[in-house]
Amino acid sequence: MTYLRLLGLSALALGGMFYVSAFIDLSEKVFRGTGTWRMLGTFFIYTTPQYLYWIVPLAVLLASLVTVAILTKNSELVVMKACGISLYRFAVPMVAGAVAAGMFLFALEQTVLGPANRRAQAIRHVLDGGSPETFDVLNRRWVVGRDGSIYHYGYFDPRVRRFTSLWVYEFDEGMRHITQRTYAEQAQYAGSTWNVERGWARTFTVGVESIPFLQFDSAQRMFEPPEHFSTETADPEFMSFTQLRTYTEQLAQSGFDVVRQRVALYRKLSFPFVTIVMTLIAVPFAVTIGRSGAMAGIGVGIAIALAYWTTILFFAAMGSGGLLTPLLAAWAPNLLFGAGAAYLLLTVRT
Repeated sequence: MTYLRLLGLSALALGGMFYVSAFIDLSEKVFRGTGTWRMLGTFFIYTTPQYLYWIVPLAVLLASLVTVAILTKNSELVVMKACGISLYRFAVPMVAGAVAAGMFLFALEQTVLGPANRRAQAIRHVLDGGSPETFDVLNRRWVVGRDGSIYHYGYFDPRVRRFTSLWVYEFDEGMRHITQRTYAEQAQYAGSTWNVERGWARTFTVGVESIPFLQFDSAQRMFEPPEHFSTETADPEFMSFTQLRTYTEQLAQSGFDVVRQRVALYRKLSFPFVTIVMTLIAVPFAVTIGRSGAMAGIGVGIAIALAYWTTILFFAAMGSGGLLTPLLAAWAPNLLFGAGAAYLLLTVRT
């Protein structure tokens, strides 16, 4: 019960810090007139999953450290050992809680985290003075089709399935030569085809120097379905593990460099394990500082969290730069801190 109570208190305290700091930052924008209080409240609703994604590992770490530190300071841990309960057996419930927390993180990332981040970023973009129509496309968008075609558009509205300023570049097998280029001022999805309006198309044939443009006021074309463009921003932050894996495979098949995407993909899989690693570090570490009390446990927890986060960023940069394989770059922090946890567990008095 002590562990669960401290876990809840840690989560509430950390959540309060995130919300207060965000409120101080964004309330100024409301006072300047770039947003409303309703928008700010909606932003907090959609940013809550991301806060939970950050808070849960920290709360697990702090709860484990403080729980063991308090029991050690009060000599309760000594009594447990005298009754034949080893430190390993004592840590089993906390490890089980860490496993449950890791499963929660992975489920959160697979379901609501990506869409919520997208909505939160869209609201933040407006609060910063941007236009709602330009956030998801960042002024221009490029998307690769499953057959290798490249789509370039000014704006895509997934609600009405309509493009503006659509360019389509089609290639032959192997993408050695462009075979057709199409432009349309607007394109509307109509069941199984796209109705393109006010544009032109030009076909390219190897060995032929000049082929005239074919203009049209309205025509039908077979392009990718709207679902292919509904994840407008190809940002790993806005994708689940499954979505990012599919997107990475599509890019790889088209010959694009996917190192950055693979690093992000493996990080999505490795990050939930941080709750287990942090717990395995916290238990023996807290025993050594237990006589110093809860405040020492909190200080150590913050230091460990900062060190872990710095390590994540460092190895992610090395992986994106090609200095490490994506798999190693994503799992290296867990391996390093896991090795440290194993050493502490094997050397601490149980």
